[in-house]
Amino acid sequence: MQLPRKLVLAGVILGIIPIALGIVGLVTKQWHQYNSVQYNLFDVKNNTDSDTIDFQLCFKPAKQSAIQGLEIGGVAAIGVGIIATVVLHTLVKNRWLRLLPQILLILGPSAILVGLILFQECVKREGLGWSFILMIAAGISGYIVAVYLAVVTACGNHQYHNRTSATIIVRESVRF
Repeated sequence: MQLPRKLVLAGVILGIIPIALGIVGLVTKQWHQYNSVQYNLFDVKNNTDSDTIDFQLCFKPAKQSAIQGLEIGGVAAIGVGIIATVVLHTLVKNRWLRLLPQILLILGPSAILVGLILFQECVKREGLGWSFILMIAAGISGYIVAVYLAVVTACGNHQYHNRTSATIIVRESVRF
């Protein structure tokens, strides 16, 4: 296996980290806690699980949907970007086409962090939950993976880029 392909494989393994952190951060219920009320990304519940507070008290429905969409879409964009990087790296030899998945790998963590800022704008109390911190870690590690894969895919050389002087035809001019 060539060295650039091994480096891309290492990037895929590193790419599992922000995806795993994002999924765990999305499904757990410790986003924000204040006065024994746990704020989740999808609903707000009391610790007893019998009391359910209306989520629209804090969010307007459009903003709630935007935050949920940004968080879920960000994690999905990282996953699709990693899969597209592997597919394009193995099938395409043009290095410029290999950089196209980087758009997804940059948009994913950006969407996660914008969603976190909008969520924190609503809940202005003290005490970040560990699910919120996991999503911050997913966003930061997503940026690290995007930079790593951009460097690895841009540095790959192929036969097209290493032409020898034997293929260059020199035209001599005749002077009078």
